[in-house]
Amino acid sequence: MELKEIKRAVNNELSRFERSLHNAVLSKRIPLELPHHLDRFKGKHLRPMLLILSARAVAPRLQLKDIHYNIAVILELIHNATLIHDDVLDEAKIRRNTATFNQRWGNEMAVLFGDYLFSQAFVGCSDVGSSDALKLLSGVAKQMCLGELNHMSNRFCFDFSESDYLKIIGEKTASLFAAATHLGALFSTGNTKIISALKRFGRNFGLAYQIMDDYLDITSDDIETGKSSGTDLYKGKMTMPIIRYLKTASKGGKNRLVRLITNGNGELSRRNKLYKLLDNEGAMAYTRIRLRHFILKADNALKPVPNSHYKDCLLYLLKEIANEAGVTL
Repeated sequence: MELKEIKRAVNNELSRFERSLHNAVLSKRIPLELPHHLDRFKGKHLRPMLLILSARAVAPRLQLKDIHYNIAVILELIHNATLIHDDVLDEAKIRRNTATFNQRWGNEMAVLFGDYLFSQAFVGCSDVGSSDALKLLSGVAKQMCLGELNHMSNRFCFDFSESDYLKIIGEKTASLFAAATHLGALFSTGNTKIISALKRFGRNFGLAYQIMDDYLDITSDDIETGKSSGTDLYKGKMTMPIIRYLKTASKGGKNRLVRLITNGNGELSRRNKLYKLLDNEGAMAYTRIRLRHFILKADNALKPVPNSHYKDCLLYLLKEIANEAGVTL
């Protein structure tokens, strides 16, 4: 299976979602270059795709409802708004192989356009018509902000624990994935066991996704990832490989790591030195083990979900996370 096969399986749903997203972003009062750049800036629409697949996996014969599409658009607006703001904070120059908004128009315009996307997400919430969905979405928005605030407030904190890291990425990343799979299932079935299973799948998928992203931030260059690599590290944000290394390395090794991070700016040669340091101490291998752990938890969470092509698509997306980081399942 390939990604194009998944998109073909839900082509009609994705097409309707993309039209709805386009309409939500366009406005006569917004400089047209900004929405058009968002089209070039778009990724795989992974969160809406997970929502659609979750909805179809629990009820393969049922068509999606308007509320599915409304929530899919809200999730994508929130996601893109946070990416634009993150790029400002990280001083990133490229994302998804195109110039970031801050690189193209400056920090002020980028922040304001990110705010606009958030405001459009709030507008979309008025059309949801479900108090349960609204409560969940507002809670997720709060978690994401708290997670990012806590990560930023612990920059260059070299005694940061793995449990602290997992809590933060659970808030700032996994919560949105869990919302996608949870709400996709919620409005397609009344089976609470199945709904809970999809929520667990989304959460563990999100944890694995963020660990994979942090792993690639060290191992890959800008061309491979399609974004500015190393920015989190040199802004002092602690990630799984760094946390593991600091727990097991000698005092001299820890000092070398601190110097590489605090004196660096993300250049490839310095990241290569950092990778070798982490790899020699086993921190990269440990990160792959922990990544595999959450992938298997996500896989196991789907066990109660009936077999279908849509479930196979969810499992394929999960395995792609493993493939990206070279993890054997």
